[in-house]
Amino acid sequence: MNKGSIVISQDHIAGEIILEKDHDNSIIIKESNISSIIRNNKPRLIEYTDYMEIVNKIKQIVGSMCFSSRYSGMDMYDNKYYDNYDPNFTSNYILGIESLYNKPNGDVFYHIYNTILFECTNIEFIMMENIISFKYTNIDINKIYLIKRSSGDIQNTCIINNGGIFFDKGVLKIQNEFASNKDDINDLKKTIDLESFLELNNIKLEIHLPYFTENIIDNYKDNILIQLLLRYYNDKLKHYSNKIKQYIKK
Repeated sequence: MNKGSIVISQDHIAGEIILEKDHDNSIIIKESNISSIIRNNKPRLIEYTDYMEIVNKIKQIVGSMCFSSRYSGMDMYDNKYYDNYDPNFTSNYILGIESLYNKPNGDVFYHIYNTILFECTNIEFIMMENIISFKYTNIDINKIYLIKRSSGDIQNTCIINNGGIFFDKGVLKIQNEFASNKDDINDLKKTIDLESFLELNNIKLEIHLPYFTENIIDNYKDNILIQLLLRYYNDKLKHYSNKIKQYIKK
């Protein structure tokens, strides 16, 4: 993706604005909250009139995961504020995010009313970053696996808890964590071709992409924007599945 950035600073504090072309060849504006505060650009309440406005907002949220600052109590989808102790106000990490960023990056704040938008965000993350969460595969994150070191030695390894398989130059890969000494704690990471990992661990990979069922879509019969949004992401997943069709669970 082509991108450029602008650094905004004031009183020894700096923020950043990033302009980037996404997978749809549209421009995404990613701005850190620090930058928006410096520019006195307080987030305004959002009321959507078109489902593509929601798509663009979701893309901005995924793109902004490179920044770790958050507005306390603010729903990131519509900019409404809630009491931090409101039981219906929550946060969750995007599925697969740790293959790209370490915590606390990747956390999304939202009211449970917008949970369906968070589910769409997980799909957009697949599209934008080409990372498929382990949750959408039959790879068990709790198991110990084997990895082949550069020396040829075989040793135990584990995989990132909230990571995933990902494309790198058109090839699916997986990142492993292991110890430099076989009996030590994990202190090294290694990215290898997925096929090598699957062969060594005798795994037949299955991927089940998170389509929205017709029942789920029908639940939003009184909200045409959400229905259009869910069908949009189903279409995106269908197109994306062509890249991984050999692994799609029948």
